[in-house]
Amino acid sequence: MGQAQSQTNSYVPVEHYPRKEQKPDSFRKIIFRKFIKNKLAVFGMVLLLIIISLALFAPWISPHSVTETDPVNKLQPPSAEHWLGTDTLGRDTFSRLLHGARVSLLVGFASVAGSLLIGVVLGA
Repeated sequence: MGQAQSQTNSYVPVEHYPRKEQKPDSFRKIIFRKFIKNKLAVFGMVLLLIIISLALFAPWISPHSVTETDPVNKLQPPSAEHWLGTDTLGRDTFSRLLHGARVSLLVGFASVAGSLLIGVVLGA
């Protein structure tokens, strides 16, 4: 037993590579992920975007004039020519609905802009 045994370390240290630090997600990213997971909220947003886009493009989408009357076609039920039928004066209900949505959208945006203006002036 006169031999000296040298202890060898079989563990070889690996170079230390620092991990790439990940930035925490932004508040917008977190909210967007939560929103996308909520199927009812996504459905509501899609429906709202469809209604807004129909209202914005109403002059190009509406198949008939809003003010043109047709006494022959008054009070017609929905058909291929008049999707939602006609009113008592023979005007196309679908075209009037699209243009009415434009007016409602304009009133909504104007009231929000007015409230914002008043709030900024009084709050400053």
